[in-house]
Amino acid sequence: MLGRRERVSVAAVANRAGVSRNFVYSHEDLLRQVEEAAASHSPRMAQPRVKPSTEASLRNRLADALDALGAANEENKRLHTRIEHLTGELAREIANRPAQRQSR
Repeated sequence: MLGRRERVSVAAVANRAGVSRNFVYSHEDLLRQVEEAAASHSPRMAQPRVKPSTEASLRNRLADALDALGAANEENKRLHTRIEHLTGELAREIANRPAQRQSR
């Protein structure tokens, strides 16, 4: 990773080694080496230039998000009602089945 100037992180090392991140975190010596390599050898990433959001654009995004949340809540209510209905149907079907004899 260092020779290729790739970013060093616990996730990157774990992925490259074919182990879980938890494995890296649970081995203190390995974790320390990854952290040291990350601090001293990772290439400096240029920060992308991001245009600051205006208050108006943030308000529009908030309104859109609130609309989407309202729609999701309505869908959630509809699905809960459907689940209750289907659960009732299933309970009625089970109650109306003839008792099955178990053969021994």
